[in-house]
Amino acid sequence: MLARNERLAQQRKAMRIWREANRETARARNRAHYHARPHPYLARVAAKRAHGKEAVPQWLTKEQWREIAETYQRAQQISAMTGIYHVVDHIWPLKGEVSCGLHVPWNLQVITHALNVAKGSREPEQ
Repeated sequence: MLARNERLAQQRKAMRIWREANRETARARNRAHYHARPHPYLARVAAKRAHGKEAVPQWLTKEQWREIAETYQRAQQISAMTGIYHVVDHIWPLKGEVSCGLHVPWNLQVITHALNVAKGSREPEQ
């Protein structure tokens, strides 16, 4: 009986061989999966960008990551319903002039792209 790690290694190798032999089919599947559910991908890209700015705290829970993904999903849904492009904005910018915000669920809001461009990296007015 193979150990779990050995089985996983064999499965990965078999998948890699299949993908190389069926490159176009694999690409089509990946594209279809992305178009069916793009919000996790968008959330992951935003997290990577924020992580490069050291704005992603290590203590985020899976539920909080799920909330972040849902925020990106909500932005897409609002864009589809209204026909106006909406984006996820950090209330407190990741690199503000006075302070730096975090990439956490309570620091995200869905706003129009035009409003986000106009806001820039300014902090909320109090």
